[in-house]
Amino acid sequence: MNAKAGNAAMETLLGSIKFDITPTYPVSLLGYFNDRVSTGVADPLFCRLLAIENDGARLLMVQIDNCLIPTEDAEDLRKEISSQTPYEPSEVLISTTHTHTAPALIGFYGAKREDSYRKELYDRIVDSVKAIKPDTPCRVKTTRFRAEGLSHNRRWYMRDGRVVTNPPKGSKNRVKPEGTVDEEAVLIGFFNEKDDPMALLVNISNHTDSVGGTEISADWPGFMERHVEEELGIPVNTVTLIAPQGNINHYDFDSLRNQTSHEEAQRIGRAYADLLLSMLSQCRAMDTGKLDSALSYVDIAPREISTSELQRACEIIGTPESADKSGDLKAEDLATPAVLRIFATQLLAFHNAMPRSYSVPLQVLRMGDIYLCGIPGEPFVEIGLELKKSAERETVVPVSLAGGYFGYIPLETSFDHGGYEIKQGVHNCLSRKAAEIILESLQNMIMGFTGREAV
Repeated sequence: MNAKAGNAAMETLLGSIKFDITPTYPVSLLGYFNDRVSTGVADPLFCRLLAIENDGARLLMVQIDNCLIPTEDAEDLRKEISSQTPYEPSEVLISTTHTHTAPALIGFYGAKREDSYRKELYDRIVDSVKAIKPDTPCRVKTTRFRAEGLSHNRRWYMRDGRVVTNPPKGSKNRVKPEGTVDEEAVLIGFFNEKDDPMALLVNISNHTDSVGGTEISADWPGFMERHVEEELGIPVNTVTLIAPQGNINHYDFDSLRNQTSHEEAQRIGRAYADLLLSMLSQCRAMDTGKLDSALSYVDIAPREISTSELQRACEIIGTPESADKSGDLKAEDLATPAVLRIFATQLLAFHNAMPRSYSVPLQVLRMGDIYLCGIPGEPFVEIGLELKKSAERETVVPVSLAGGYFGYIPLETSFDHGGYEIKQGVHNCLSRKAAEIILESLQNMIMGFTGREAV
């Protein structure tokens, strides 16, 4: 733990940078079950940095418009930043927006890792951190708002008792969603002396896959930021921190309208932006006199594989029709033979290469009574909801896709129900117990700051 106490009367200083990271050449896009090469740019990608300082204590947030950052890359990037700047590794939170239309920083599901883009991106991040100066006095305010009807649980009980991820829209075989949603968004604003917002942190639980296709796009977080700036008439660095959403997406399964398009991304982004804008005047001042951070590594066993699962994987690979991979293989294609073959291949590769355990980095950044909890993967929404209950008076902000990627982190009970998220693979690899271990570890880290026992 890196504990640095400040005085509540001291000024909080902010440094904010946003730079364009849109590739100028065709790249492999990550997010589906086959390789997609970009055919153009629908809207730009950015990297956003926020540097916060108070009485010598500091925090840094690095947010990238990308599907995910590999754990090894996040670790190396934190260390490189630390070696060239005053920031300790625990003070640097690296997260992604999870857009499915950005260059592949890792190669899996057929996508090719874009090594040149990756190196250029990381070098630019380090150079930008070296250049950023937290020298603008600001007031920090926060509020919460509800975003109803924009997110849905994507795992459904079917009439035959199975749970299916993304069942056919309008299907008569659907019974009810397996779980809930989190419609509460947390807004943290940094305001200048004129009370204009300079930067906004927004914690939202939703998947970032509403565009589709092969054009580069930041998806709904990009539309949200642009709409905020258009309405306010000033540049505002809007940092989307994705809350746990491993079993959540934007599909309304009772609607038959197309929900994969730029128009859909714009609709969602504008809806979030309008809610956010309506709440700016409701933000209350918060005390950031104490900045603090902690980074902990938790050993978690690999995901369990049964003999029957191995046998079934071999049978699927031996089926001729599973070799057909024509067209884009999206989230709606989870039950097709081609995708089942991909899952089977991933399972066998995972079985042959699994380690004894994984060292999973968990991170907490403290800003006064607000705790940002970084989780390297896609936890189910219930994990985020439980984390929010972890402190009595403080605001806990769970951040997915932070500090790396270990795939989906389902509830232990979900493993017996079926669905896409429980499939084992090299990049979907943590034990059934992972959710429980991560939740308890983060709760203990939070309580280490407050000095109280977990609620």
